[in-house]
Amino acid sequence: MDRFTDVYFFIDDSGVFDFAKNEEYFLYCGYMIIGNQNKDNLLRKYNAVRDEIAKEYLNEKEIKGRIFDKNIGHQLRDQLRLYKVMKSDYCYSLILKVKNKAIYPYILKDKKSKTRYKNYALKMMIKEALQQALKDGAVEDTLLNIKILVDEEGQSTNGIYDLEESVRSELFHGVRNFDYGTFYEPLFHNQKSSVKVTYCRSEVVRPVQTADILANLCYFFLHNDGYNINYFTRRDRCIYKVLPF
Repeated sequence: MDRFTDVYFFIDDSGVFDFAKNEEYFLYCGYMIIGNQNKDNLLRKYNAVRDEIAKEYLNEKEIKGRIFDKNIGHQLRDQLRLYKVMKSDYCYSLILKVKNKAIYPYILKDKKSKTRYKNYALKMMIKEALQQALKDGAVEDTLLNIKILVDEEGQSTNGIYDLEESVRSELFHGVRNFDYGTFYEPLFHNQKSSVKVTYCRSEVVRPVQTADILANLCYFFLHNDGYNINYFTRRDRCIYKVLPF
């Protein structure tokens, strides 16, 4: 029987994908964890810290980034503890920054075009993360079971299906650019590999809460004087991408 290598992506967003006058950046942040046991071990550590911190915030049922007042030192340190626990040789942090002012206006004016671009951005972040993991030897060109959990309410069924198919094509079939007559080889070659996208609410799916914590911190560090997003992007095993190129 073929044996899968499980690869998990937990992703959340921060900011608004809209015209630059309202919001300069849109962020996708989260984690790629390779291996089911590695995922379980990390989440066990995260939950232990999360449950300890939750005792200090008794009025909150769920620990999310928005509950922390980062202008109060100990609350920022509590949130950073949740971020710092998500570290292992098989865990990559993911940070994607989209520059709204560089996006064509026709994309931002149309809901379907915005969804397509966000799916494209996610696909490119996922591809780059797996490229790095392949380079590091953390994953091999073998049978993969890729599970992508994204916090995003209101996503249409078509949007989910389109993202799944787009990721599968990019990773396992390659991409042909007919305008330039070029073909980009796939990263992986086992056609039995699986790609599954699930959109969910981080309030009830604790693994995605890990991504919410990181996305909220990155947004704060990006928009407040005295802080720098390099605090996160310079971390070992961090995939940092900026779009458009």
